[in-house]
Amino acid sequence: MNITIDKIKDCLRQVLYMKGGDNIIALDMVKNIRLEDNKVFFNIEVSERNEKIEKIIISQSVKKIKETFEDDIIIEESHITVNLPQANMFSNIKNIIAVASGK
Repeated sequence: MNITIDKIKDCLRQVLYMKGGDNIIALDMVKNIRLEDNKVFFNIEVSERNEKIEKIIISQSVKKIKETFEDDIIIEESHITVNLPQANMFSNIKNIIAVASGK
């Protein structure tokens, strides 16, 4: 079977993210999909750290890909990365004073 990135994405559309209520492709959680021969590399990005949910997402992703491509594929790498929202460092600033000097 010919393996493409689009076919991998179609498989991963079947993996639902419980908190988002949609699949991991629609939620743009799957990053860096690469194919080398019959090996697949990809990362999954989540917004918060939850080991139980992370394990479920990885196992479902691997299961769906292996079901579709059977023995034709090896999943080499599937990492979870946490994308924490950056705190706004200026959120507590109430006033800004500009000081200038000239001669």
